[in-house]
Amino acid sequence: MADCWNLLEGRREHYLPRGEREPEAAYRRRVEAALPSGFFRDALRAFAGMLSRENWTALPSGLELVLSDVDGRGTDLGAFLAAADVLVLRDGGCLLLVLPPDHLWPSEGDRQQALRRGDRLSLPRLQLIPRTDLLNWQLPHSHGLPVRITWREQEPAPWG
Repeated sequence: MADCWNLLEGRREHYLPRGEREPEAAYRRRVEAALPSGFFRDALRAFAGMLSRENWTALPSGLELVLSDVDGRGTDLGAFLAAADVLVLRDGGCLLLVLPPDHLWPSEGDRQQALRRGDRLSLPRLQLIPRTDLLNWQLPHSHGLPVRITWREQEPAPWG
């Protein structure tokens, strides 16, 4: 799946093996001329967004405060969920983290005042972790929610 998503970048030889009596120069020309289609990536992007097309009802108050910036980088909830959809369709899943606020205040009144001043770091943020960065998870039993998850931290990147 990743090879298709990345348009076989650096992997064409894996899918186009050299013929038994094919001259090296002819094989190199054939590999260079093989242009992978972007159909797979385009199809996933077209089908993505199922989660983001819903009407937002009964959202938690903390999420309602950040609908236009759920990740602290200006991404609205619809775009964020569309990116999550692409990762799920492409990789079979992703981890969605809810990060606590960076600024902690001694009282709710102080926090509310900071929010009125536009302090985005006083609100929680969402972060997507691609499945390839999920290193391990532990389930209490086969039908339970994970009790421990380990993932590789990376600088957030554009999803799509």
